[in-house]
Amino acid sequence: FQAEEVPFAVVILIDSSGSMTVRESNRTFERVRIARAAAISFLDYLRPDDSVAIYKFDSKVEQIQDFSSSNFAPESIFDIKADGMTVLN
Repeated sequence: FQAEEVPFAVVILIDSSGSMTVRESNRTFERVRIARAAAISFLDYLRPDDSVAIYKFDSKVEQIQDFSSSNFAPESIFDIKADGMTVLN
């Protein structure tokens, strides 16, 4: 057997539902910020022939970026806010 690097295509799904914000006492924790940071970090490891698409979801699915080999996050990824219900059928 021989190791071989092959390009891959992946879809990143970011949960943007209200459950991605947690309120405890007088503090608010934005889990969506952690998810966004993880997605951006993942892009740093893309190889030139790899491709990634990014979607967010709550009660609906919305495309943030179509498949691309760019390892730069689109500006619209920073607009993702936690809101709504998670209702996917």
